[in-house]
Amino acid sequence: MVQEIMNYQGKFLRLKNAFSHCKNEEKFISELEISYPEHKYKLDRTYCYGRGLSEELAFEIGNINNKELHPTLKAMIENISRELISREKWKTIADEVRQYYELHNINIWSLDYMDSRYREIF
Repeated sequence: MVQEIMNYQGKFLRLKNAFSHCKNEEKFISELEISYPEHKYKLDRTYCYGRGLSEELAFEIGNINNKELHPTLKAMIENISRELISREKWKTIADEVRQYYELHNINIWSLDYMDSRYREIF
């Protein structure tokens, strides 16, 4: 069971890398600044929260064998469950961003890509 949970660390690291790719290779933030400067604040949350969330979850799972944080299997499951539940509010942010860019007819490939990656977390 622990190994199955550890497999998610790789998934979350790949998601973190996907968000970084959109920022660094696809120039997501630059495209927002140039094409949609008045909408940047609302839309860059997809990158910020998605990358942050995937990185934090990878970190939590990476510490699964840390006896100080998780002295028992039950404690480990409770701690990780608590982390995931506290992140549920972040799904609301993804929904708000999607509604916003659909309402304003904003079409950026990397925004759609990050939105779909963000939703993989949940």
